[in-house]
Amino acid sequence: MAGPGWVRVDAGAAQRHPLFGFGGWLRLPSALMVLGIVGAVVIVWKEWVGAGDPVDGAAAIVSNGTVAALAGLQLAIAVLWFRRWPHFRRFYWVYAAFTSLALPAVALTLGDGTGLGGTAGGPEGDVVGDTLINLAFHAAFLAYLERSRRFRVTFESRVRPAEATPPPASHWPAPPPAPSG
Repeated sequence: MAGPGWVRVDAGAAQRHPLFGFGGWLRLPSALMVLGIVGAVVIVWKEWVGAGDPVDGAAAIVSNGTVAALAGLQLAIAVLWFRRWPHFRRFYWVYAAFTSLALPAVALTLGDGTGLGGTAGGPEGDVVGDTLINLAFHAAFLAYLERSRRFRVTFESRVRPAEATPPPASHWPAPPPAPSG
Protein backbone atom coordinates (compact mmCIF):
# COMPACT_ATOMS: atom_id res chain seq x y z
CA MET A 1 0.00 0.00 0.00
CA ALA A 2 2.38 2.68 -1.22
CA GLY A 3 -0.19 5.33 -2.02
CA PRO A 4 0.15 7.79 -4.86
CA GLY A 5 3.39 9.66 -5.02
CA TRP A 6 5.54 7.32 -2.93
CA VAL A 7 8.01 4.65 -4.04
CA ARG A 8 9.52 2.01 -1.78
CA VAL A 9 13.33 1.90 -1.67
CA ASP A 10 15.61 -0.52 0.11
CA ALA A 11 16.61 0.19 3.70
CA GLY A 12 20.14 1.21 2.74
CA ALA A 13 18.92 3.82 0.28
CA ALA A 14 16.48 5.15 2.89
CA GLN A 15 19.26 5.45 5.47
CA ARG A 16 21.43 7.39 3.01
CA HIS A 17 18.58 9.81 2.28
CA PRO A 18 19.16 13.29 3.77
CA LEU A 19 15.76 13.24 5.53
CA PHE A 20 16.31 9.91 7.32
CA GLY A 21 16.18 10.03 11.13
CA PHE A 22 14.41 11.79 13.96
CA GLY A 23 15.53 15.28 13.01
CA GLY A 24 13.39 18.24 12.04
CA TRP A 25 9.74 18.09 13.06
CA LEU A 26 10.04 14.44 14.15
CA ARG A 27 11.68 15.74 17.32
CA LEU A 28 8.37 17.16 18.52
CA PRO A 29 6.41 13.86 18.34
CA SER A 30 9.42 12.12 19.90
CA ALA A 31 9.28 14.47 22.88
CA LEU A 32 5.50 14.00 23.09
CA MET A 33 5.98 10.21 23.14
CA VAL A 34 8.24 10.52 26.17
CA LEU A 35 5.83 12.92 27.89
CA GLY A 36 2.95 10.57 27.05
CA ILE A 37 4.63 7.74 28.94
CA VAL A 38 5.23 9.98 31.96
CA GLY A 39 1.62 11.16 31.80
CA ALA A 40 0.33 7.60 31.55
CA VAL A 41 2.29 6.59 34.64
CA VAL A 42 0.90 9.60 36.55
CA ILE A 43 -2.67 8.79 35.50
CA VAL A 44 -2.30 5.12 36.45
CA TRP A 45 -0.85 6.17 39.82
CA LYS A 46 -3.69 8.62 40.36
CA GLU A 47 -6.31 6.02 39.38
CA TRP A 48 -4.96 3.07 41.34
CA VAL A 49 -3.22 4.59 44.35
CA GLY A 50 -4.22 8.19 44.82
CA ALA A 51 -7.95 7.94 44.18
CA GLY A 52 -9.62 10.30 46.64
CA ASP A 53 -13.14 9.06 45.88
CA PRO A 54 -12.92 5.33 45.15
CA VAL A 55 -15.52 3.73 42.91
CA ASP A 56 -16.95 0.33 43.73
CA GLY A 57 -18.17 -2.50 41.56
CA ALA A 58 -18.10 -3.00 37.82
CA ALA A 59 -17.51 0.68 37.07
CA ALA A 60 -14.26 0.59 39.07
CA ILE A 61 -13.07 -2.52 37.25
CA VAL A 62 -13.82 -0.98 33.86
CA SER A 63 -12.29 2.36 34.84
CA ASN A 64 -9.09 0.86 36.27
CA GLY A 65 -8.76 -1.58 33.39
CA THR A 66 -9.25 1.16 30.81
CA VAL A 67 -6.66 3.39 32.42
CA ALA A 68 -4.18 0.51 32.58
CA ALA A 69 -4.89 -0.42 28.96
CA LEU A 70 -4.36 3.18 27.86
CA ALA A 71 -1.03 3.30 29.69
CA GLY A 72 -0.02 0.07 27.95
CA LEU A 73 -1.08 1.48 24.58
CA GLN A 74 0.90 4.66 25.21
CA LEU A 75 3.97 2.60 26.03
CA ALA A 76 3.44 0.47 22.91
CA ILE A 77 3.12 3.56 20.73
CA ALA A 78 6.36 5.00 22.11
CA VAL A 79 8.23 1.72 21.60
CA LEU A 80 6.94 1.39 18.04
CA TRP A 81 7.82 5.03 17.34
CA PHE A 82 11.40 4.79 18.55
CA ARG A 83 11.91 1.43 16.81
CA ARG A 84 10.68 3.10 13.60
CA TRP A 85 8.06 0.39 12.95
CA PRO A 86 7.05 0.53 9.25
CA HIS A 87 3.34 0.09 10.07
CA PHE A 88 3.24 2.83 12.70
CA ARG A 89 0.97 5.08 10.64
CA ARG A 90 -1.73 2.41 10.28
CA PHE A 91 -1.45 1.45 13.97
CA TYR A 92 -1.88 5.09 14.96
CA TRP A 93 -5.04 5.37 12.86
CA VAL A 94 -6.54 2.53 14.92
CA TYR A 95 -5.31 4.03 18.18
CA ALA A 96 -6.74 7.45 17.30
CA ALA A 97 -10.12 5.94 16.40
CA PHE A 98 -10.21 3.92 19.62
CA THR A 99 -9.29 6.79 21.94
CA SER A 100 -11.51 9.28 20.12
CA LEU A 101 -14.63 7.13 19.86
CA ALA A 102 -14.59 4.16 22.25
CA LEU A 103 -13.35 5.92 25.38
CA PRO A 104 -16.00 8.68 25.33
CA ALA A 105 -18.65 6.00 24.76
CA VAL A 106 -17.42 4.09 27.82
CA ALA A 107 -17.34 7.28 29.89
CA LEU A 108 -20.85 8.26 28.88
CA THR A 109 -22.19 4.75 29.46
CA LEU A 110 -20.70 4.35 32.95
CA GLY A 111 -21.20 7.92 34.06
CA ASP A 112 -18.94 10.43 35.72
CA GLY A 113 -18.13 8.24 38.73
CA THR A 114 -15.70 6.08 36.76
CA GLY A 115 -12.83 8.51 36.49
CA LEU A 116 -13.13 8.40 32.70
CA GLY A 117 -15.36 11.46 32.52
CA GLY A 118 -12.60 13.32 30.77
CA THR A 119 -9.69 11.74 28.97
CA ALA A 120 -7.38 14.45 30.26
CA GLY A 121 -8.83 15.40 33.61
CA GLY A 122 -10.65 12.57 35.31
CA PRO A 123 -14.22 12.83 36.58
CA GLU A 124 -14.26 16.63 36.53
CA GLY A 125 -13.52 16.69 32.79
CA ASP A 126 -16.00 17.40 30.04
CA VAL A 127 -16.44 14.34 27.81
CA VAL A 128 -17.48 16.29 24.71
CA GLY A 129 -14.79 18.94 25.10
CA ASP A 130 -12.07 16.39 25.76
CA THR A 131 -13.23 14.32 22.78
CA LEU A 132 -13.05 17.35 20.48
CA ILE A 133 -9.55 18.19 21.73
CA ASN A 134 -8.53 14.55 21.28
CA LEU A 135 -9.93 14.49 17.73
CA ALA A 136 -8.16 17.73 16.82
CA PHE A 137 -4.83 16.45 18.14
CA HIS A 138 -5.12 13.10 16.36
CA ALA A 139 -6.26 14.74 13.11
CA ALA A 140 -3.28 17.11 13.13
CA PHE A 141 -0.80 14.32 13.90
CA LEU A 142 -2.28 11.97 11.30
CA ALA A 143 -2.22 14.73 8.68
CA TYR A 144 1.46 15.22 9.49
CA LEU A 145 2.17 11.48 9.20
CA GLU A 146 0.40 11.34 5.84
CA ARG A 147 2.32 14.27 4.34
CA SER A 148 5.75 14.13 5.99
CA ARG A 149 8.60 13.11 3.71
CA ARG A 150 10.90 12.62 6.71
CA PHE A 151 8.41 10.25 8.36
CA ARG A 152 7.98 8.24 5.14
CA VAL A 153 11.74 7.89 4.60
CA THR A 154 12.52 7.06 8.23
CA PHE A 155 9.65 4.68 9.01
CA GLU A 156 8.45 3.26 5.69
CA SER A 157 11.52 3.53 3.41
CA ARG A 158 9.44 5.45 0.88
CA VAL A 159 10.51 8.44 -1.18
CA ARG A 160 9.03 10.58 -3.92
CA PRO A 161 9.42 9.03 -7.39
CA ALA A 162 11.94 11.67 -8.49
CA GLU A 163 14.19 10.75 -5.55
CA ALA A 164 14.05 7.01 -6.30
CA THR A 165 15.41 7.10 -9.83
CA PRO A 166 19.06 6.12 -10.19
CA PRO A 167 21.53 8.71 -11.46
CA PRO A 168 22.14 8.88 -15.21
CA ALA A 169 24.10 6.00 -16.73
CA SER A 170 27.12 8.25 -17.19
CA HIS A 171 27.61 8.24 -13.41
CA TRP A 172 27.71 4.47 -13.10
CA PRO A 173 31.04 2.68 -13.48
CA ALA A 174 31.78 1.52 -16.98
CA PRO A 175 31.24 -2.18 -17.75
CA PRO A 176 34.35 -4.35 -17.88
CA PRO A 177 36.02 -4.49 -21.25
CA ALA A 178 34.99 -7.33 -23.54
CA PRO A 179 37.48 -10.18 -23.78
CA SER A 180 39.54 -10.04 -26.94
CA GLY A 181 39.73 -13.17 -28.75
